Amino acid sequence: MHDIQNLLNTIQSIKVAPEKRKIQSFDKISPILEKLLMNISVFLEILEGFIEEKSEGISNQIKAIDGRSEIGANKILDAALVISENLSDIPETQKKNIERSINEIYEGCNFQDLISQHAHEIDHMIQFFTEELIYLKEIMSDPSSGGGFQRPVRDSNAESHLLNGPSTEI
Repeated sequence: MHDIQNLLNTIQSIKVAPEKRKIQSFDKISPILEKLLMNISVFLEILEGFIEEKSEGISNQIKAIDGRSEIGANKILDAALVISENLSDIPETQKKNIERSINEIYEGCNFQDLISQHAHEIDHMIQFFTEELIYLKEIMSDPSSGGGFQRPVRDSNAESHLLNGPSTEI
């Protein structure tokens, strides 16, 4: 940050300096500019790597969590249904205990819906973060744009798909 402030101060000085001083001032800021450009170049490479590879990979992992939890919950529910369909030959007291346990299994399988909601919210956050990084990359890649790029704005209703849930408290 010190180099940037030093650079900005020197640029201001150059604007009002006589011609002879301008050349001397350029020699002073040249190494700072080179360092700054190298750092910007590395930063852009990191941004590009995240935008092109990491963002999609994270999104795919989130979709896999959602899909696999749904498959697992469906298998559990299917097994509970088979058990409940085969209770006819069991004595009544045992049957009630098994039915109570089956109901607990059905209630417990609600975890999949919550996981899915959390996964979708994380995916939305990653998408917005990626849009922000694309914006950063654009403004850093084209300094002549004069701020012509539009920064993404997250919809204030972005979480409306969650219907006021799920809570992040356990």
